[in-house]
Amino acid sequence: MSTQACAKILLIDGDAFFASNCAENLEREGFSVRCVADGAQGLNAARLEIPYAILLDMQAPAVGGFDLLRQVKSDPDLWRVPVLMLAEEERAEDAERCLKEGAREYLAKAHLVPGDAARNVKRVLQLS
Repeated sequence: MSTQACAKILLIDGDAFFASNCAENLEREGFSVRCVADGAQGLNAARLEIPYAILLDMQAPAVGGFDLLRQVKSDPDLWRVPVLMLAEEERAEDAERCLKEGAREYLAKAHLVPGDAARNVKRVLQLS
């Protein structure tokens, strides 16, 4: 069993179509993926079963992306989990803020192609 086959990824995104496609891509690459639709569910899921990485939509319902990022990075059990922020479009000020607040990556959904999610997660987890 490869390392990534054991790697649990938490995907927090309210866009069911995007989340489904992203999860399929990650699963094809051997990751175990849990999808939740909003930030409140995401924080609970992260605390219950600490993931190897979190893909977090900046526009996550219930608890917004920036708020959730701060909560994850201030949690003593989660602060080391790499967070990859997902944005609808690329904005330099959002990217800067995400990285300043502890995100490892800032990814614009508009520029993601099939395979990008897994490639970015592998890079962050140093699996490739």
